[in-house]
Amino acid sequence: MTPSELGMKYLLWGIVFIMNPNINIVDILPDFIGCLFIMKGLYNVSQIFPHFNDASVYFRNFAIVSAAKTVSLPVLFIVSASEITWLLLLSFVFGCLEIFYGIMSFSSLFEGLYYSAERGAGGAIFSGYEKIRTLTIFFICFKPLASFLPEITSLSSGDYGTVTENGVVNYAKFRLPLMVAFFVIALAFGIVWYVLMRRYLKRVLSDDEYMSSLCEKYYRFKEDSPQLVERRIVLSSVLLFMAAAICSLEIKLDGINYIPHMIGAVFFILAFARVRKIFGKQARVGIILSSIYTALASLSWGFSFFFTKKYIISSSTEVGLALGYGEQIAAYLGSNEEITRSFTVMCALYAIETLSFIAVVIFAGKILSKVLIRHGGKPIYELGQCHDMRVILRSTALERMWIGITVALGTLSSILGVCQLVFVTADINLWVPDLALRICWVIIFVLACDKIKESVKEKYIYIKADEKDL
Repeated sequence: MTPSELGMKYLLWGIVFIMNPNINIVDILPDFIGCLFIMKGLYNVSQIFPHFNDASVYFRNFAIVSAAKTVSLPVLFIVSASEITWLLLLSFVFGCLEIFYGIMSFSSLFEGLYYSAERGAGGAIFSGYEKIRTLTIFFICFKPLASFLPEITSLSSGDYGTVTENGVVNYAKFRLPLMVAFFVIALAFGIVWYVLMRRYLKRVLSDDEYMSSLCEKYYRFKEDSPQLVERRIVLSSVLLFMAAAICSLEIKLDGINYIPHMIGAVFFILAFARVRKIFGKQARVGIILSSIYTALASLSWGFSFFFTKKYIISSSTEVGLALGYGEQIAAYLGSNEEITRSFTVMCALYAIETLSFIAVVIFAGKILSKVLIRHGGKPIYELGQCHDMRVILRSTALERMWIGITVALGTLSSILGVCQLVFVTADINLWVPDLALRICWVIIFVLACDKIKESVKEKYIYIKADEKDL
């Protein structure tokens, strides 16, 4: 087995997304993508060394923080430009979280490398270990600080200024120059760190003795614990389904969904791909459906963004921005051919996207039901090697009922979303029940996945597995 087959080469892709600097809360190459690559690279080795498993958990939390920061970007459009202290608050909160989880993540990663090398073979890891570890910690701390420190100048504007005999001293005018200066410094630091980190990791991955020892331990693990391997695959896929549901939540402002559906669609693809080795053809169908949904969601979101920016926000029409989204559209439907045609296309695209979403949700429900039937239910020591389908179905009835509820709610919420868009000009606005039903679907879907997760763990409770990994 080579490093690429073991999956550790994904670490090299992960650090590409970690190296770029931020501008307050704007992350050009989102860190959570890099964290996902690193988690992918650590997945196999995390099954044989606890430190790699801890690193994977910390990188997962790091990814959640980074994703939350990306989702919070709409704040830039919601709050007034004068409320610059919002950026200070968000930069400080996310910066502190990123420093904590970044330090814990990379510290655990380096500890895993050191620990595995001590109990394996090869000496490439020890060469320059302390230097690259120290440099990484410094970079992880400096990167959020570089995005946060320029925002402190906002405290000297308005009522927060320092009062002297000559009036109020306003340092906010230095915000932009400081942002540029810190961005350049952080970028230079990031490039240096990336070059040295990449060189170190490539040296480690090219160490034949070390990689051979890892491959040997991993093969032995797979041979001794085949059920545990499948258990990890199933549980990780359930987590991906949960992420897909959360990212399918809609937060619409002026017709633009600030959590684009293609993000959730990508997680659906990853979830189906994760169980492909177990369910084969059925999982491949799920991947195809999710890919179609991703393409349609991207097209629909792009067109709705274009429509809103051109006809609603830009004030290119004669209708004032004081009117609501639906009122502005209603003022021109029928009288303005261009707006009417564009709105019709937007509704059609969203309806087609909704049909693909319903297909994905239904198929996800089928896969999760199969996961329960094959890997859930009562523990093996109670059922034994039971092949009686009636017994298995009875032992998973409650969880399968939850799956059915999620599929029904997901279908209803998506249909209501289409109605809300089509009837946006009506006197009765459907956005409140639309949002409420979508939130209910997400919550119940996550709870259902959590029940599946616990059921799978209970099935193989006799296997001595570290529960911290999932």
